[in-house]
Amino acid sequence: MKKINRTLLQITEKYYWLWFALLCAVTTFLCFRCLGVKAIASWDEARHGISAYEMLKNKQFLVNTYLGKPDYWNVKPPLSFLSVAAGFVLCGYNAVGLRFFSALFYLLTVIFTGLFARKYSRLASLLTMVFLCANYFPFKAHLARAGDADSLYLLLFTLSMLCMLKVRDNGRWLYACGLFFSLAFLTKSFHAGMIAAVGGLFLLLTKELFHQKPKRWIIFIACALVSLIVLLVSDDPMTAITSFFIGPFTSLRRIGNIIEAAAPLMFTALAVIIIFGSGQFSMIAEGSFFIGTSGAMIIAIACKLPGGVHPAVAILFAGFCGALVSLVPAVLKMKWNVSELVTSIMFNYVVQFFAIYLVSYHFREVSSSSLASLKFEETAGLPVVIPGTRIHAGIVLGIVLCILVWFFLYRTSFGTRLRITGENPLFAKYSGLKVTSLMLVAQIIAGAIAGMGGGAEILGMYNRFKWTTSPGYGWTGIVVALLARSNPLLVPLAAAFIGYLNVGADIMARSSDVGREVVDIIQGVMMFLIAADALLRGWRQSLIVKAAKAEEMEAAQK
Repeated sequence: MKKINRTLLQITEKYYWLWFALLCAVTTFLCFRCLGVKAIASWDEARHGISAYEMLKNKQFLVNTYLGKPDYWNVKPPLSFLSVAAGFVLCGYNAVGLRFFSALFYLLTVIFTGLFARKYSRLASLLTMVFLCANYFPFKAHLARAGDADSLYLLLFTLSMLCMLKVRDNGRWLYACGLFFSLAFLTKSFHAGMIAAVGGLFLLLTKELFHQKPKRWIIFIACALVSLIVLLVSDDPMTAITSFFIGPFTSLRRIGNIIEAAAPLMFTALAVIIIFGSGQFSMIAEGSFFIGTSGAMIIAIACKLPGGVHPAVAILFAGFCGALVSLVPAVLKMKWNVSELVTSIMFNYVVQFFAIYLVSYHFREVSSSSLASLKFEETAGLPVVIPGTRIHAGIVLGIVLCILVWFFLYRTSFGTRLRITGENPLFAKYSGLKVTSLMLVAQIIAGAIAGMGGGAEILGMYNRFKWTTSPGYGWTGIVVALLARSNPLLVPLAAAFIGYLNVGADIMARSSDVGREVVDIIQGVMMFLIAADALLRGWRQSLIVKAAKAEEMEAAQK
């Protein structure tokens, strides 16, 4: 008997992937066999099908409706309805389209569970899959082959739990667990509380809860606060939360809005990274960006150049204006050791009002009832990259600059000297580096990048200058730089995340009863906590340095 068991075990180990593929094929057959034969007799299926059909017909992808009105009988977040709608698009308006993705989700549940069990043994993996295939109930009743929310919820619940089990190997799996929990919540709302309850008990009993980094606690608190604020102020929190988190991805235009909102933040974040990386705390990126828009406006109105050349010249001139502005706090710091923080903040207001003066008295459209410049020449506008959106060529320029700045900082001798100066100015000085010159050049480069960002923004998104106040891109760029951890290659992702928050907040303000003021509070809380992560890292490092110095003093006394 032992010999037979050993032989079976060897066969299982040797031909594991063959058995795995065979079980996947069996599960696929059981999930999709005669999927459209059974009549649609369940209320859940019927209401899901009608709601998904009306979503496609009315192009309303956030709130499910029944006969054109909000379906208060089947109130659920939109994710399961969207999966049914995708099935209709793929397979047509029939029973197969209604149930297709439910069958696919159960198949994926079996596959992912089997792959996870392989961590323990190949035999455990195959036995797990056999159990899920041999269980007749999911294929007969209300799970694997029904066009409702249960199959998708089971998949997300399973993935969340599997990620939770992997937290002990790597704490970053907690992020994936949170992602699947969020998606499960957007599938069956409060049913996802089971994930939070089980996951919380697991983290508590295994003491993994107390081993998590402050960053993960901050992310958790941020998400919890957003949901709590919405629950307190909204009569329909489900719609508000769904609008905030899912709304930005419901159409190509809204996805384009995220990228559009991220574009100017990439330029200002790069400027902040260079300035802070050189050991300075100048806030001139805000002023350089604003004066850059004015510089581009002058070229766009006063010059007549061929298409392609015109916006390039305007953006270069905008960069020159931004660099010129950044020289003021840099020179004051270099010559008289005046605080660049104070001078840059004050000079931002000077720059802002100077730009408005230029528009008001030299380039104003007289027939306009509000402050607006003359219309730009048609050749000055930046071309649209993706039709149906306002994603323009300036975004491509921003991404290219992210790559170039990374190369400049980490692959050139000047960049290395600049980073050494920023990390330890005293060491750099005694090493023979020209600290003041390095700081001056850093300010100029940063100002030029911020100015080019202003030029790209005004030429890509507008056909005339209309700003009466600064949009605050320079200040938000600081948050983006902190979120990207001063890595230029991560700046596009960090900027897109902030853009996603802004777009989601705007959609929530328009489509729910959450007021604009509350939306601003939510945005402020999110950004504050993002910045808090960087502050906590610095505080933790200072504690380490302090402890090390104390140990050195104790050792010297002994």
